[in-house]
Amino acid sequence: QDGAFLVRLSSAQTGRQPYTLVVLYQGKVYNIPVRYLEDSRRYALGKEGKRRSLSLSLSLSLLRFFETLSDIISHHTKNPLLLIDSKSQTKNTTYLAHPARP
Repeated sequence: QDGAFLVRLSSAQTGRQPYTLVVLYQGKVYNIPVRYLEDSRRYALGKEGKRRSLSLSLSLSLLRFFETLSDIISHHTKNPLLLIDSKSQTKNTTYLAHPARP
């Protein structure tokens, strides 16, 4: 079901990208990196360094910082989450609806 999600350990297993937010939308699985920013001790979604090439609305959504993983989930149950297809670069939005079973 659209909006099903889970947070898993990142396959990169680095301190800078400790987790991945996995979201199901229209039968496709989106893996969104969760970065940990040491200097501010906060989390952010998306890959580092991508902001410059994105549209303003996308940039603003990626500039949001969160104190905890729970804050990310809570925010995106009420506010749309931008999803970008890695192959076609198609952009969609969805809300986080319910945790998926691993």
